[in-house]
Amino acid sequence: MEGKGPENSRIVSSWNGLTKNKDNECEIHLLHKYEPISNDEEHNFLSQAAPTIINSAEVAPRRSKTLLLADIPDPHYEFRNINGILTPIHDPNVMDVSLQIIKKEQPNIIIVGGDDLDLPQLGKYEMDSLHFVDTLQLAIDGLHKYYARLRADNPNAEIKSLNGNHNRFGKYILRHAPYLFGLKRANMSEDWATNALPFFLRLDELEIEHVESYQINDRLLTFHGDLADRNSTASKYLSRYDTSIMYHHDHRRGYERRVFPSGKAIEAFGFGCQCDISGSVPSYNSSIDSRGNPVPRYENWNNGMGFVEFSKGDKPFKIEAIPIERQDGYLAIHDHKVYKPRPDVVEMLRTGK
Repeated sequence: MEGKGPENSRIVSSWNGLTKNKDNECEIHLLHKYEPISNDEEHNFLSQAAPTIINSAEVAPRRSKTLLLADIPDPHYEFRNINGILTPIHDPNVMDVSLQIIKKEQPNIIIVGGDDLDLPQLGKYEMDSLHFVDTLQLAIDGLHKYYARLRADNPNAEIKSLNGNHNRFGKYILRHAPYLFGLKRANMSEDWATNALPFFLRLDELEIEHVESYQINDRLLTFHGDLADRNSTASKYLSRYDTSIMYHHDHRRGYERRVFPSGKAIEAFGFGCQCDISGSVPSYNSSIDSRGNPVPRYENWNNGMGFVEFSKGDKPFKIEAIPIERQDGYLAIHDHKVYKPRPDVVEMLRTGK
């Protein structure tokens, strides 16, 4: 009979077995042979996040003639292990405040704007420290729990996860093990590759679609983006495209509008990020001091989220940027209500458990 294997074990072979039921009919059962995994060996494996079910209070769907989109920019979910203490480089307080606001509004569409995992372990540049050794599985598991909560809180929403430049699984495999690139489970040609980010995060099971870009309506397109200009990233996009753009990647709130001689107007805007903005995110400018701690560095990154109210077709849209301030214990004000972090959810996001 098919069953669950012993704890801390792995499958080494599988086969089909036949038995007869009470009606004398043959039934096929998938059988497995297991072997134990030693404590040292167990840490060498990277696996899918364990399936997570989070129960949330019932919510009424949004009822309006217009559609509402919520944007969650650049979480960079990951942990540093600093002298045995796990420190997130995502910002649990910002992420939780955003979860609360989104649940209250019940948008029709939720966009996670890319770089949901940071993945410094798989980058082509040297890491700034050994803080990220053996933290990747925890990050995968914790981000899956975050997505499970986002889905539970918003059961009626379409959720889109944009591909970002920090999704490094594919490039890492191509550099170090090209023959494993795109490898899928047997006879599952339509499934994600077993070394792809959506597979590790179980996005399909949460009904979250992983996409390169998303056309919000005929006037507005969103993607992760590739520009970061200290003066105005929004202006750079307006010079590149002839349609309105909701971008991510640069971790800053920004807005610009361009009017063509014909009278046509386009806009470009971003809502910031939901990662730590004090210097812990590994980057070209990050560094570690002699005590092994990240050196504080403020690059004018902005924590926040945003909403876009729109209608289908070639119709105008309305944007709302929501700053999430680090002062006074983190808070945001939306629709005349003050939102503050919830300690239990922050602890889950802080530890990944």
